[in-house]
Amino acid sequence: MCLHSFIFNGTMSSEFDMDIINVVTVKQGRKQRPEEQIDIYEIPYRNDELIIHSGKYKPYIQEFEFILRNPALIPTINTWLAGRGRLLLENDFEEFGRDGYYMASVVEGWEYEKYTHNTYSFTVKFKVDPFFYYNNGQQKKTYVTQPVTIYNSGTIYSEPYIRINGSGNIMLTVNGQVITLTEIVDYIELDSALMVAYKDTLNQGSKMSGDFPIFDVGKNSISWSGNVTSIEIMTRVRDLG
Repeated sequence: MCLHSFIFNGTMSSEFDMDIINVVTVKQGRKQRPEEQIDIYEIPYRNDELIIHSGKYKPYIQEFEFILRNPALIPTINTWLAGRGRLLLENDFEEFGRDGYYMASVVEGWEYEKYTHNTYSFTVKFKVDPFFYYNNGQQKKTYVTQPVTIYNSGTIYSEPYIRINGSGNIMLTVNGQVITLTEIVDYIELDSALMVAYKDTLNQGSKMSGDFPIFDVGKNSISWSGNVTSIEIMTRVRDLG
């Protein structure tokens, strides 16, 4: 099965079309639902088990098989398919109408094997994070100056970025959850994905009290008290797999 083009770390596979004849994987085209992290307890004298759903999910392995015609490109391929970065699959857009990416890491080394007299084959394994991130949700900021309802159009909760422009002591409320911010100067940034509070390059964790906000699927209410001039929000819309 010939795979559509994909992009990893900013480089598109089609750039090598003269030298990579096919990119094939038996898993491509089969949507994978990430496995949820669950705890299972066997309880004496009960007919069932206690299963606790964490709402957290595990990365999964995605394989890509290459056929390489020009061995001179091996160092270039080795450099390209290494480390961690954004993985964009063309058929996510063409078949599923989704404009976005996965975060993935190349794991395990690979060996080049003779395929025919003038070609080599090798398999690359990506460990893919469990979420698909929409480009619009990662880049678009919403600016608000009064309490607002933000809509998360994804299929699973998101971990937003929120910048609060203001000063002094501020209480930010997201879906009824209160986050206390103290002695703010100009602004503070909250990144729920990284679980850090900062201002530019300065750690501001000591100025924050409370849990990092999470946006549920659907409507999310945001309000505040204190000297706030505006708030900037990136919803970071995503799907599960």
